[in-house]
Amino acid sequence: MFVQSFWRASKRGILSCIETHSRQKKGRTPDVRIGLGKPVMKVSWVTYRRAFYRANVRGEEIEIRVGKRTPALDGLLAREGKRRWIFVTACNPSARRLGAAENRVLTNALKSSLQSGGFLFFEGRSGSDAGDWPEEESFLVVGIRVQAAERLRRRFAQDAIVTGTRGGAARLSPCALLNRRSRSLRRPLARDSAASHRP
Repeated sequence: MFVQSFWRASKRGILSCIETHSRQKKGRTPDVRIGLGKPVMKVSWVTYRRAFYRANVRGEEIEIRVGKRTPALDGLLAREGKRRWIFVTACNPSARRLGAAENRVLTNALKSSLQSGGFLFFEGRSGSDAGDWPEEESFLVVGIRVQAAERLRRRFAQDAIVTGTRGGAARLSPCALLNRRSRSLRRPLARDSAASHRP
C-alpha cells in the first residue's frame, strides 16, 4: 500500500516537473504521457552497489563505483573548487520501468532543473555490468548542497542517488522507500543558502 501511495505522490511531482519543462519550451507540451510503467523491478542495494556510474567530463570518461574513491573526480572537484557531488537520473522512477520516450521527457526535465538551478553538471549513464538493469541517462552534478540533492531525488522519485565528497568514497543516499516522509516532492528546487552545508 505504501509503495502505491508513494508512486502516486511521486507521479504528481514528476508531472509537475514535466509541465514546468514544457513551459520553458515555449508552451510546447510533451508528446508522451507518463504512465505507471511496468511492475516494480527487483532492485536491491546490491544492484545499486554493483552498478557503474559513468560521466563524460570534457572528453574524459569518469567511472564511479560505490564504496570506492574516484581520483579523476577528486581532481575535477579540486579544479572547480567544489567539495560535494551527486550522480542522479530521472529514468524509471520508483524502479518502475518506463519506455524510452517517457524516460527522455523526464531526463530533459531533470536537465532543465539543473540548468535553472545554475549547477555545474555533466551528462553520463549508469547501468549494470551484468545487463540485468537497463542503462539510464544520468548526470554528474558537482557543488550541490545536501538539501538540494535530496529535493532533486524526491522530485524525480528516485530510490537512491550516488553521492560523495572530495577525497572520499562514493556512497548511496538513503533509499526513498525506507524514508516515509513524502514532503518536498513539489517544492521548487533552489540553490541552498550559505547557512547550509558547504558544497
